[in-house]
Amino acid sequence: MSLARIALRHCAVEALKAAGTLVGTNILDSKVAALQVSSDGSLRTDEEGPFIAVYTDVSKSGELNGRSLRSNGYLDLVFNFGITAAMTQTNDKGESVVVGLEVPATSPNFEFFLDALTRQIKFTLIDPLNPWSELLKGFAPDFKACEELRHGNARDGVRLVSGQLRITVELVADPVPGAALPETGIWSRFLAKLAETDPEHCERLQSLLAWNGREENDRLSSLHGLTGLEADALHLTSASALNPSAAFSNDLPESTHRAGSL
Repeated sequence: MSLARIALRHCAVEALKAAGTLVGTNILDSKVAALQVSSDGSLRTDEEGPFIAVYTDVSKSGELNGRSLRSNGYLDLVFNFGITAAMTQTNDKGESVVVGLEVPATSPNFEFFLDALTRQIKFTLIDPLNPWSELLKGFAPDFKACEELRHGNARDGVRLVSGQLRITVELVADPVPGAALPETGIWSRFLAKLAETDPEHCERLQSLLAWNGREENDRLSSLHGLTGLEADALHLTSASALNPSAAFSNDLPESTHRAGSL
């Protein structure tokens, strides 16, 4: 997992809370049990009101640079949302209506609720006036694919309809540990916003960005996944200093021999 995943998910949650969608502020960050699959394959939820649950799911980096693992590649940003027949309210006329829409609690109106909410989520993510959406786009400079799913069932006499919006995004690489962050870069802007709204969470993230006092040469070796002898061959370090048990050699690393023999 990566720090960029944490930042992207946080931005999505806060953007939706600020957007005033049909579910209000009932935006859940990675809540596992928001939608549960029963033994018979049906879905159920313990939520008391309509909700959106945000997750960062499968990610894949197709091309790595040597052994470096900073790259995050493409990632699925997932939104699960749902409403049940029990999530209704009574209007002034004594009618049971869908929360947020003030329309009768019928199957067509539940479907309308899902479609309207899907649209709200999409437009929130690209809203230029939402500061959290702007930060999210900084962490996800490219949207590659979008998939929408729908599920509905009746369990114990209660109807449940749910939807899923899955957006595959390009995710920026994690910052270099211990390195100074550009003042106008996405990480500096995100941390400044986070410090205003959630200082404790900001402090936790900043502690993960630290490098625990390692020397610059040691840092470069770790970032690129070099062995001690490889780092020495590149004149970054002394192999014997990094790993006293390593046999010192002026020979090129084995990987370099293989590359030169092709």
